[in-house]
Amino acid sequence: MVDLGLGRRPQFTLGRGDFALAAKFMVRAYCDARVTQVPTTVEIAAVESAVPGTQIQVAVSEGIQLSELRDQDSYSFELMTLFPGANSQTELEAKFHTCMDRLPLRLETLPNV
Repeated sequence: MVDLGLGRRPQFTLGRGDFALAAKFMVRAYCDARVTQVPTTVEIAAVESAVPGTQIQVAVSEGIQLSELRDQDSYSFELMTLFPGANSQTELEAKFHTCMDRLPLRLETLPNV
């Protein structure tokens, strides 16, 4: 972005990363709920350590009602984002499932009013 802003052609470092692929998985909920459990920083660090090349960002906190979140789209709520690196599509998907299995994120669905 800086290169573009300065009128220079951007220089990309293709092939120099630790992984051939990277992804952004946005974990979302599609109905209103109350967040009853989120992963702690220790739990997040443990999963990031166990799943090399993965970064995790949690977008909610315990006790919040999803409809109280700001800057959401009109049909879903962002809970968490996973950024894994891998050398194949299969490995990316496996890393996603490993993270989801190990991260305690619980929601309590609210009754329809």
